[in-house]
Amino acid sequence: MTQRPVGTVVLRNGDGEHQLPTDGGNLYEGVIKAFHSAMNEGSPSAAAEDGIWSLATALAVKKAVATGAAIKVETGL
Repeated sequence: MTQRPVGTVVLRNGDGEHQLPTDGGNLYEGVIKAFHSAMNEGSPSAAAEDGIWSLATALAVKKAVATGAAIKVETGL
């Protein structure tokens, strides 16, 4: 892994495939800036709901890999 991202990010959804823009900036600097902003301005870069969606997505992927089936992401929210 590098602090300078390389490659592309592709979003696949019901509308097809879409390449997402990346700024190519230093990932470490971006995280530090977001942390600084959250501490000084009270503006976190992610909310609790974002974490719930991330966990639900990871668990759905794990189940999909284990079963070979498409798994719907369900957060319980």
